[in-house]
Amino acid sequence: MNSLPKIKNFNILILAGFLLPLAYWIYLLFNSRMEIRWDSLEYQSLGILIQEKGWKEYFITGPNREPVYPALVALAMAISNGTAMSDVRVLAMIQLSILFVTQVMTLVLLKRLKVHLLVAAGTVLYLGLSPALVNSALSMYSEIAVYPFVLTIVLLTAAARVAGRSGRIGLVFLSGAGSGAFFFFATLVKGVFEGIAPCFLVAAVLQFRPHPRWTRSAIVFAAAALLVFYNGLSLYKAANLRHNGNYTLTNRGAWALYGNTARRTQVMDKQLLLAAVAYAPGEGFCKSLLDDEACRFWSAGKSDEFGFNKLKELESRGLSGGTLDKELLRLSVRKAGEAPLQYGFFGFLEAAKMLFWETTKLGFVTYPVWLEKLFDTVWLKNGLRLLMGILTLAAIVFAAVRLWTGRRKQEPGGENELIYPVLLMVLFFAAFHAPFFVLTRYILPLAPLYLVLIAVLIDSCFNRRS
Repeated sequence: MNSLPKIKNFNILILAGFLLPLAYWIYLLFNSRMEIRWDSLEYQSLGILIQEKGWKEYFITGPNREPVYPALVALAMAISNGTAMSDVRVLAMIQLSILFVTQVMTLVLLKRLKVHLLVAAGTVLYLGLSPALVNSALSMYSEIAVYPFVLTIVLLTAAARVAGRSGRIGLVFLSGAGSGAFFFFATLVKGVFEGIAPCFLVAAVLQFRPHPRWTRSAIVFAAAALLVFYNGLSLYKAANLRHNGNYTLTNRGAWALYGNTARRTQVMDKQLLLAAVAYAPGEGFCKSLLDDEACRFWSAGKSDEFGFNKLKELESRGLSGGTLDKELLRLSVRKAGEAPLQYGFFGFLEAAKMLFWETTKLGFVTYPVWLEKLFDTVWLKNGLRLLMGILTLAAIVFAAVRLWTGRRKQEPGGENELIYPVLLMVLFFAAFHAPFFVLTRYILPLAPLYLVLIAVLIDSCFNRRS
């Protein structure tokens, strides 16, 4: 029977998993350049707005983007004013610190899952060197800010289920309130969590077994989590209503939903259908097989074109604010109903993109020449993306099978207590992104969870665990 060797030098291996990436980060901090373009231009302008005019002006000029990341940009600008460093370098330092916290929390998850030391150390090392994750820490995009929130939600949900078994209602309540709070913070980074939160929390409660003690724990957990989450969300939306007349979280969503729905319900020829399938692994893969025009049809630019055109049309008719969003939503539902099977098929392909999260070409950062050449190497660029996509799919399937086969043996603190919320987060995150266009960077909040599942798969393969 294959098995991994016993390791005594725990501190050395784990230390290497943290120090090697740290050295790489310090090098990149002084030898790479953050590119400010596309959405990062808006983040930068909102950071300046908060820094110079305060939060009241942020709400008055809104509804704007979700506030946590602009606040992070504003913080970097404030620190920069008192130092000799540029604001973008300060921001990169803050974000690399977040990536370090993500490494630590991932290690906590791996220890709870009893993953072998070698696998755990290798996972932490890869997380710190991953081209996509490091890129997210060096660019002005919001995904980096949500990594610790996602991991914390998973840990708190597992803690509540363990506490529920022993009837520790106080701990269940605190875990539920904490889950609700971190879902609220995550929503203030990425608005998609507004939909994910209630589904995740209800599904987490369903795993509580039907026993008087469990029923009470489930009710306490759900009530605490949903109360904290919706109270926080309502207060934020009320601030928007008071200052700019819109009871909403952000200014995005409705037009993007319409753009993707309109595209998916167009009359398709064979070339466009093939391009849709080829686009799932990435734009580059599609263009290597098919002509650029067919691939462009499935790009973000094309869906934005559909969405913006309809947005301008409705605005010219006098619609605005919540009324405009409701009309776009109504038209999206009607469009999807015109070709439900076709719409569902393309939604499935969009969700399949969630597997292809790793990339050396995420963009938005200029690297040293030698590293740019390495990242442009075909075998690395394509091979790493494909390898991690296959491993991610295998790890998800393995975890689902393991969870199903072990459903009757859920001892307190068992490994399935953590695997269940991890899979829930993966499932609902993919489901709520499927109606929209999925850029690679949108997937990255799941990357630490994917790496945890891959570590469990590798650990089990070596040690033949059931």
